[in-house]
Amino acid sequence: MSIGTTLQKIRQARDLTQQEVATQMYVTRQTISRWEQGKTMPNIYALKDLAQLYNVSLDQLVAMHPSNSKEEAGHKMKKINWLALFGFFWFNVIVTMGKKANQLTLVCLFKVCFKSNPIA
Repeated sequence: MSIGTTLQKIRQARDLTQQEVATQMYVTRQTISRWEQGKTMPNIYALKDLAQLYNVSLDQLVAMHPSNSKEEAGHKMKKINWLALFGFFWFNVIVTMGKKANQLTLVCLFKVCFKSNPIA
């Protein structure tokens, strides 16, 4: 259970509207709505004030239930941008090959100009 869901359930159990909570918290009703939908998170000071308003402990507001926390964590995982990953890989391959090609060119030039191996 997310903090937003917990906030909504506690508010409804106290028979308060979002507007009533917003007025007492000195925020807009939309702010309360965003907190309850999980779009934004209240800061620690707002959580403290909410705990006092709802007459619950701060732990009760932020406690996550283990059965649902994995589902919520999985839901928030971002997808991999495979095209960007593919481009990143090939960019590094080309750059690495380019550096090795430049080194090989310098070694060959050194051999031709000085008729010796610079590495030896």
